[in-house]
Amino acid sequence: MKIECSACGKKYDPVKKQGICPYCGMHSTEEQMAEAIENERVQSGTVSEVLRGYLNEKLRKEQKISPLRRKGMQLLICLFLVGCMVLVGLWGYGRYKERLEYYRDHRSTEQMETKECRPGDQIVLGGSRVRVTGFRVAEEYQKNVSEGFKIIEVSYSDDGTTEYNRLSDAFICTEKGCTAKCFDRYDIMELTGITEDQYRESDYCDGVFSGKGTPGAEHKILFAVPAAEKEHRLYLFSTTDIYASDKSAEMRYEYVLREEASV
Repeated sequence: MKIECSACGKKYDPVKKQGICPYCGMHSTEEQMAEAIENERVQSGTVSEVLRGYLNEKLRKEQKISPLRRKGMQLLICLFLVGCMVLVGLWGYGRYKERLEYYRDHRSTEQMETKECRPGDQIVLGGSRVRVTGFRVAEEYQKNVSEGFKIIEVSYSDDGTTEYNRLSDAFICTEKGCTAKCFDRYDIMELTGITEDQYRESDYCDGVFSGKGTPGAEHKILFAVPAAEKEHRLYLFSTTDIYASDKSAEMRYEYVLREEASV
């Protein structure tokens, strides 16, 4: 602690200078020396205590370890995560097996009951009575087809009793065992050159549909088949529940279409 010299008025530290002013040589009083010594002791003690408290706090923080950083706890967390991964894997495998079994039981047609039909026979699809009325080679579209293929047009009608629109998908199998689905609306529009509005007003469909109150209305579906083959098999399917999102087919109707005996 500095004091002011009573002789020259300048400030100095009487403890460091043994009570003598370095500027004029004047001695400090006993009271000034005692006060300076006491202040020096208090300040030194306060600084030491602050430093000691800071060091102790730092040591406590360094020695304090989070429970999550302990090896035992980390091992338990790793085991828990591995267990979760194993459970998710087992659950996913179980779901995969369920879907695979469903596909084999409900989507495969290998073991499905099959009924052979001829054009003109009446079948029931989605609650509606349907007849395949005939088929022909649509030669007017031949110029729009790749070389080696031709277009087969199959016509059908229904009684128009059901309000459900789509009754069945339609597939054709060639002599050599190749299977093709009927043309969708975009393929039909590209092949025939009609617009979407014209498509809606036409007889063309991309599957077997209900006439919805127009019994006997005729519809047409198109297939591309190899040009050299003359015999084809048309497949239509009757489902267990046409309104179900996960419906499955229960009956396959098969038509043998021979070009030399077309209706």
